[in-house]
Amino acid sequence: GVSCDSCLKGNFRGRRYKCLICYDYDLCATCYEAGATTTRHTPDHPMQCILTRSDFDVYYGSEGLTPDQPQAFTCPFCGRMGFTEASLQEHVTSEHPHSSTEVVCPICASLPGGDPNHVTDDFAAHLALEHRAPRDFISFSIRHARRMQHPGRGITGSRSRRNMHFQPSSSSGLSGLSPANREAMDPIAELLSQLSSVRSRAAAAQSVSTQLQQLEMQLQTTR
Repeated sequence: GVSCDSCLKGNFRGRRYKCLICYDYDLCATCYEAGATTTRHTPDHPMQCILTRSDFDVYYGSEGLTPDQPQAFTCPFCGRMGFTEASLQEHVTSEHPHSSTEVVCPICASLPGGDPNHVTDDFAAHLALEHRAPRDFISFSIRHARRMQHPGRGITGSRSRRNMHFQPSSSSGLSGLSPANREAMDPIAELLSQLSSVRSRAAAAQSVSTQLQQLEMQLQTTR
């Protein structure tokens, strides 16, 4: 369990306050209200109020709340309280976009199973990566999926052949295509065209080599 770093009381009930500046520093409600300080902790440090799960029903049982409901979070930079995960991210992005001070994440410290002492020097990026709302993930995925659609494919993902004709014997598989047709070419068809061109050049080179060998043999026989 958690112990108070001021009075050293262990496994206390009720509210506890975690400092968002000092590493692994917690106070019970009594010491917090008394303004407890140390050489490293001062009263102006933002604190995250956390209610232990065992005492949740004592405070909110009559109000019909559940432990899964959002908890109020504190900004580790300015100490403002009452944020949800989404509003905290908006606040940090707009008010503290360039802050690089090492702080403890109040969300990680409050949520069950989270890291109670997760320290980061890029809190805005941490919020975006670790605490983005599910709807933001869905929107983000849809936006990027739309951007990744290939120009030659429809909404259903079927390939659209452009009725192009390829000539394997040509010295360059793309030389006979206009710039517009080159851009519209299916990537697989383009690779096949390039492969055909390489094979043609290799066959031509092999034929020349064979002819040279035959001429050398005839020259040696004549001598």
